[in-house]
Amino acid sequence: YSQNLDHSKTGVFQAKLNFEQDNFTPYLVFATGEEALPPLSKAKIKVFGIGCVWNLNSEWGARVDLTHEDRTDFYKHNTIGLGFSRYF
Repeated sequence: YSQNLDHSKTGVFQAKLNFEQDNFTPYLVFATGEEALPPLSKAKIKVFGIGCVWNLNSEWGARVDLTHEDRTDFYKHNTIGLGFSRYF
């Protein structure tokens, strides 16, 4: 939660559910809230996602996720994300 100088507010609720396995962790994500970035109008947002993280070995990991973002009266956006991690 944050409040801007014009008293508009940004606040988001988010949750993530992991299903941890031996070498991989599938997950679900959800977020909803209101975003205010003056002078732009306020936007109501909802985000749904599903993904998985794989531990390839003790030093490397990989991630893939699919995300759907819905900004009411503005746009709907779908994303595929890929990533790699180096563990230290």
